[in-house]
Order: sequence, then structure tokens, then C-alpha cells
Amino acid sequence: MSVDVVLFDVGGVVVYTPFELAPRLERRRGLEPGSLELYGPFAPERDPQWHRVLSGEIGERAYWGRHARRLAPVLDLAGVDLTRSLIAELFAGDEADVVRPELAAALDALHACGVRTAVLSNHLALFHRPDAIARVLGRFDPVIDLSHEDVRKPDPAAFSAAADRLEVADRSRILFVDDQPVHVAGARAAGLSALRFDPTRPAASFGELVEEACA
Repeated sequence: MSVDVVLFDVGGVVVYTPFELAPRLERRRGLEPGSLELYGPFAPERDPQWHRVLSGEIGERAYWGRHARRLAPVLDLAGVDLTRSLIAELFAGDEADVVRPELAAALDALHACGVRTAVLSNHLALFHRPDAIARVLGRFDPVIDLSHEDVRKPDPAAFSAAADRLEVADRSRILFVDDQPVHVAGARAAGLSALRFDPTRPAASFGELVEEACA
């Protein structure tokens, strides 16, 4: 495949999924392991709502809103936006605590073979602290955040707008990578190439990404 740009999702690809960070939050709060009952792709058989996310029936914000309301009394979540409070608790810490350690080598390899890297995120400002991961975000240009936009992934229009901003005439030369199958499908509907990132196999997924982009 001839690729000019790899367009990254943030949550689950650049940074860990909240599910992977839940055990750390449990330890910090002195809770029993597994007591938060956050499963997602790591135990999908125990998480029927996650299947609704994967199918596109509900969005991630609705999914996490359910968990935030459930866990508010357990974690003493406060504020008008319980979802943001929950995500902030899960992603507490510095960049080394939340960014996937395999990412740096993958970016090095992509840049070495002449491939640009950019970001397309639905919830960068809503779900994360861009200032806390500013160093790694500096390796992407542009960083497109749809937090406050009316159109978001998986709408093909979101990918079309991103392709225009990337100034790549042949959209198939943009390789989009995301952990949500519905987002991958949206990218393909807009004419982009796309690859699903498996957060349960991050090293293998990064390897597949580099191999495909640099072929």
C-alpha cells in the first residue's frame, strides 16, 4: 500500500483505553481488583453495552455516561459532567502513565519511511487533557479534535473534512487507524484506507500498522 499519511485515533491507540487504566484507579482508591467492573474489549462477554458501541448503536460518550452515573457514589464523582469526572480519574497522571509505550517506536518507523502522522479524535478535549500529553501530540500534524464539532466519527463527512485538511487528493493514500470497527467502516465509506487497532494486542497492532503503511 502507498500511504502518505497515517491518521490516528487517540483513545485506545495513542493512549491506553480506560479499561486498561481501571486497575490503577482501583489500587489508588483502595478498591478490590475488578470492583469497577469496566470490561470493554477485554471481557466483552461481560459487557453487553460494549457490543452496542461496537455496532454503532450508541456512542462512546453515552457508554461512559452510563458508567459515570453508576460509579459516581463509588468514586465520589462530582461536577456537572460526571463522564468527564470519571475519565479524569482514570487518566490521572502524566504522559508516561497514559501513552502506549509502543507508540514511539511506531512513529519513528513511520517517519523514517516518509509517512506523515496526524490525529483525528472525537473526544480529545472532552475525554483527555491535551496539555498532559502535549509532547506526544507534537509528533502529529495536524491534530484534529472534533470535541466541539457537530459532525464526528463515524460520519463519513468527518473523514472527508479531515482529508481536505490533510491536502491529500487521493484519499486512499490516507491510512486511518482506530480501535472502533464502526469508525473504521466510516473511514472506508469516505474513501480512506483503514486499519482496526486491537487494544488487546497493541504491539502486534502497531507492527501491522507500520508494515502496511511502509510497504
